[in-house]
Amino acid sequence: MCNGSEYQLSACEGFALDNVMGNYCLSESHQVGVVCIEACYDGQIRFENTNYSYVNGLYSYGGRVEVCSGDVYHPVCDEGWTENDATVVCRYIGYGAPYYRAETAVNGEFGFSNEAPILQTPMCNGSEYQLGACEGFDLNNVMGDYCLSESHQVGVVCIEVPTSTTPCKDGDTRLEDATYNYTDRGYMYGGRVEVCYNGDYYPVCDEGWTQRDALVVCNNVGYYGYTAELSFPREFGQSDTGPILQNPMCSGSEYYLCDCPGFALNNVAGDYCLSGEHQVGVWCIEDSTATGTTSCYDGSVRLENSTYGYYNGTYLYGGRVEICYNQTFYPVCDQGWTDNDAAVTCSNLGYYYYYYRSEAANGQEYGLSDETPILQAPMCSGTEYYLSE
Repeated sequence: MCNGSEYQLSACEGFALDNVMGNYCLSESHQVGVVCIEACYDGQIRFENTNYSYVNGLYSYGGRVEVCSGDVYHPVCDEGWTENDATVVCRYIGYGAPYYRAETAVNGEFGFSNEAPILQTPMCNGSEYQLGACEGFDLNNVMGDYCLSESHQVGVVCIEVPTSTTPCKDGDTRLEDATYNYTDRGYMYGGRVEVCYNGDYYPVCDEGWTQRDALVVCNNVGYYGYTAELSFPREFGQSDTGPILQNPMCSGSEYYLCDCPGFALNNVAGDYCLSGEHQVGVWCIEDSTATGTTSCYDGSVRLENSTYGYYNGTYLYGGRVEICYNQTFYPVCDQGWTDNDAAVTCSNLGYYYYYYRSEAANGQEYGLSDETPILQAPMCSGTEYYLSE
């Protein structure tokens, strides 16, 4: 019984592993599936016709600014547009100061939309998190022929600030000397784990490090729902600085390493950790079927037999809902299952409710598991992060 706001099923009122009664749930035809469908809400921002590049070693990312109104994305008129407005846009899509600076693009650099512009002159001061917080923000506030011309659809470029001027705060995590690859397991991204302390990044000692710690790192660097694995020693090289963290003792459900009970910066003892070969590295792997403790802890959720695609330009991702119990993934019974429960599932996998809407899939749409369902009617409100809540 989720209300739809929870982040995971374990946060929902009726959540209880092994809570299956009656013959209804024992039928294979009642294993629930979920579809996460891209959606937009009024004021949501995206870049369209995006492009990225490296100039003098600095990353830049840009696109045509579009704002959602009535479930449709529209371009923005460049009349009265300032660098403050561009700064807010970059921050909103994850390229904010002090790591990136914002510039308004040359007219037409990112093409034109056939939709009519819906916004002009938001009058941001540059500190807002979204355009909707700016003084002049008003959807459908476009007047005159100027804004109806395709040549006045605004674009923005977010440009990386040189490292020397990019501070980090204690506990920030990154993957250094990172690389990616495509294998039969899917997309893989990995690197040497480094944590910020006193404005500088340091490697992490692998003593006591587990795959649950690795899972937290993958979530923190943006690879939600991926399997996490430890790399081979020195697979991603080694840092000249000494490790500052060991044995964070994460459960795997945390978002930041600093949320783990064993997290303590500069918590390294003994000669073991001072050896460069014991600097931990992590792989984040798209594969959701790996076994063991890589991503299966009590309450963790995955979509099995998953598929993705586009329908009328909208991205969809769905699969059979499975939840981990005693190191094994089990299907979920669809008795009492609601779209609120589906919303929590999508959020837990990184498809948050403000970007995606959720639907329960048709029975057997994603095949059947041979395992017995272990959960029914989690009674989520929809605001939880985990089903266990």
